[in-house]
Parts: sequence; structure tokens; C-alpha cells
Amino acid sequence: MTRSTAPARHHSLSPDQWRAALAEVRLPLQSSGPQLSRVLASDAGLGDVLSVLEADPALALEVLPLAAQAPRVDGRLRSLQQAVNLIGVSRIQALLQARLRRKMPANALAESLSAQALETSRLATQLVTVWAWQRHAGDLDHLVWATWLMGVTRWKLPWVDTDAAQRIASRVAGGERRTQVEREVLGCDLEMLNAWHLQDIGLGQASELRQAYMLPPSQLARAARLGWTGDFPPEVPPILARDLHRPTTGCGLAYGLALETEHGWYGQRLQRLMSVISAHLARPVSQVRHQAMDRALTIARGQRPGSPPPPVAERLLWPAKPPGRPVPLASSRVPTESPSARPAEREASPSGFLDRCARSDFTDLASFLRSAQHSLHEELECGRHALLLRQGNTEDLACPIVRGLDVAEPLPSVRLTWSANPITARLMQHPSGSLWVRAGQMQAARARLPSPLVHWCSDSGFAMFTVNVNGRAAGLWWVAPDPTQPALDEARVQSLRRWVHAFGLEFTAQMRRRQRSTVST
Repeated sequence: MTRSTAPARHHSLSPDQWRAALAEVRLPLQSSGPQLSRVLASDAGLGDVLSVLEADPALALEVLPLAAQAPRVDGRLRSLQQAVNLIGVSRIQALLQARLRRKMPANALAESLSAQALETSRLATQLVTVWAWQRHAGDLDHLVWATWLMGVTRWKLPWVDTDAAQRIASRVAGGERRTQVEREVLGCDLEMLNAWHLQDIGLGQASELRQAYMLPPSQLARAARLGWTGDFPPEVPPILARDLHRPTTGCGLAYGLALETEHGWYGQRLQRLMSVISAHLARPVSQVRHQAMDRALTIARGQRPGSPPPPVAERLLWPAKPPGRPVPLASSRVPTESPSARPAEREASPSGFLDRCARSDFTDLASFLRSAQHSLHEELECGRHALLLRQGNTEDLACPIVRGLDVAEPLPSVRLTWSANPITARLMQHPSGSLWVRAGQMQAARARLPSPLVHWCSDSGFAMFTVNVNGRAAGLWWVAPDPTQPALDEARVQSLRRWVHAFGLEFTAQMRRRQRSTVST
């Protein structure tokens, strides 16, 4: 029952009407023909069925309620594995055959918006998987599927009211807070609506679902002050630790983080949430941020050949748009308004280089480094830059790349000992470290920087970023605009942080490729 022509007003349906409409929706299957044939084969086993269901949340969502109806389960399923064991292969095959006979109405916009919501859930489940391995959590299947289920209503919403879903997506992309926009457009709390919907289809009690997986705002605020940013993790008060350290709490935190990244990676709300996750995991905030970015890029790289880029994972690579200005939806799968309707603006996003890093389409290290220099100069307007790389296991940094800087000595002899200077030592202690020195701070910076960095400084300021290679600080990027380019601002520094993170991932891949080539020869 797709409402693609709903009137542009708030509260198009009451909460009870939303619940009834969501119960009727069946999502398009994500599995390909060969995968479905594998499930329908006469010799298909439980493992074949489970592997397809794990990759297709839409299909799994039809299997789970059937298993939840079993008398000995009574709606308290622990995992998809349990559901498959309860139902059996033949019953799942019959369900799939009936599902394939039911044709979905064509709605390209609803499909696009639903795909974005699914990719957000996918990022959350990948984070939960990583955290569970770190914490040695025993019930990984339960944690993963509990996290998937947190997004069900957002997957289905575009198929219930396409216009409402599009208004929400447009306003969120423009910088507005998602939960507030959803309340205004839908007339209800979507997280609560999701809990009620899961209860309606037989997957647990709404009140229990919220209590088990969500921290109340008061506890979130307290936990946000306990992020690990120093040498040792802060002590968590016992009354807070009981709920904060529950494995199921990580499900709600992971899904909240995935939703918040749609605004960008350096927003205030996301930083507070990463501090909560740091306290939950007892791991540094910088490690939480690195893992989240790494999972997002992994999703972007894992797309099927010939398919469009995953909408949410693709958007995670670009800086957030300034709030208050509507922007087009991230997915370009459906027609949009004419580009001429948008005012001309300078994009700070280094889209070309990051896009190539996401596709990993650099043929060799030399072409990768040339493209990086071009990107810094042309896309990010940082015409003065240098790359300093660690020399083996020593504390020396050599300088293989310099552009726009006055270097009096031969390039191979330009080097410094990073541990001998407090600024470079602090940066090299953190694989995702960064430093932005503004124009008004240059006098103090010149007194503390080592040679040759002090000779590269101008009055307009500069920035330095740690190069993360396989989780280890492998060097530093020194960047600044040349005299003809605008000074660094917050938006451009955020773009540079994203750029350096993508550079580190691709640089790691290039170095591994060279090592394999050397071994093979």
C-alpha cells in the first residue's frame, strides 16, 4: 500500500494506522537469482538456507515471525540460527516460493530510500560484530539480529508513505536531527513505533525491547563524560556500569552511531555517542572512530560488481552539509530536480580521490601517490603539502613527497626524529591523530615545531594528520594552502581528516600488494 502521493502535511497517519500499515508491508528481496535457486534446490541444507537469510534481511524478516510462533519459543527468539532450526528447510522453501509469486509494485524512490535504511543497519551490525569479538561475547548471533531488527520500521516506511520518508531523508541530509524530524513528520516516536511493530509481528514485548537495548537519556549523558581519551580508561560508577556494559546495550549504541553518521563524522552528537561507546567497550575513543570508518569503507568496497554504490556507505565518505540548507538525497537512482535549481557553491569534498580509494582502482603505488598530490592541490586546495613516512621500526621520518615548499637540501636527506619533539611525538602516538594550527596560533607553533617543519610555516596556518597503516602510525601529512588559496576552515579540515583516513586504507592495500609481488618474484 504505497502512498506515493500523500499530501505534504504532518502526521499523515495516526500511530495505530502506522502499525497496521507496517504489518502489511513485504520488502523486496535482496537475494539474486542464483542465491534463491540454492535455497530452493532439493538438496539444500540448513547451512545453505542460513547463509542466504543472513545476507537478505528482508527474507529473514518473513522467517523470524514464523519461528516466533512456536509454542516453546513464545516470541523470545535468540537468533536467526534458532529460527531456521525450528522451521526447517522445507517450510522455508514453501515460504520463499509463495513470496516469489507475490509481485512488488514498482516504486524506484521507495526502493532507494529503503536501501539507504538497510545500509545504515548493515553498518550497525558490522560494528556489533567487531565489538562482540573484542569483548568475547558468546551470543553473537543474537546481538547481530537484535541490531538488524532495530531498523525494520525505517526499512518499511518508504513503502508505506514514500513522500513522508523522502521529506524525512531530505531534512536529515540538510542537517536536522533525525528523531525530531521523524516526530514532526510521522506524529510519533519512530523508535517506539519500531518496538510496537516488532511486538505486532510476534518478536517480543515492546517495553522489554527498549529496556534491553536502549540506554535512557540520563545514562547516555553520564556515560558521554567517560570517554577514554587519556592514558587510562576512566572509572565507571557501578550503578551506571550495570546497564552500560551489557552486551545488548552495544546494539542500540551501534545503530545510533550508524544513524548519526548520516550527518558526517565530526558532528557534536556523534562525538558524544562515540564517547559513550568508548565507555561501553573500555576502549579509546580514537579506536572507536577508526573502527566505524573502517567498517563504512568496507561496506562501500563490498558492493556487487555493476551495482550502484551503497547509498549510506557512499555518503559516509563525504563531509556533512552545513545545517539549514536542503541538499539532494545521496542516492542518484531516481530522477531529481534540475541541477540548475541549486545555487552554485564550492565543494570541499575530495570526491574523485575518495571515490577511487573506495573502489581501490589504483594500479600501483606511484599512480596512487600522484593522485593523492593532485587531490590535495586541486580538490582540497592545499597546494603546500608534504608526506613524512616512518623508516622501518626507527623513530625517523623521511620525506618522499613535497609540493609547494622551500626545501634547500636534496629530498632524500629531509628527515626528522619524531620522538624528539612533543608535537610530532604526540601525533605519532595516535594512529588517527590530527593537529590544526590557525593563523593566530602560528607564533606559538613556530617556537615548538622541529626543523624542517618550522621553515614550511606561513602566517595562514597549517594542519598535520597521522597516516594510519594497518592500525599503526606510519607517518604524517603536513598540509597548508598556498598564498592564492583560501585559509583552512572547519569544513576543509574535516574533509582532510576523511581524506587522510581513506589515504591510509589505500596506502595499506598498496603496500600489501607490493609485498605479495615481491614474495611471488
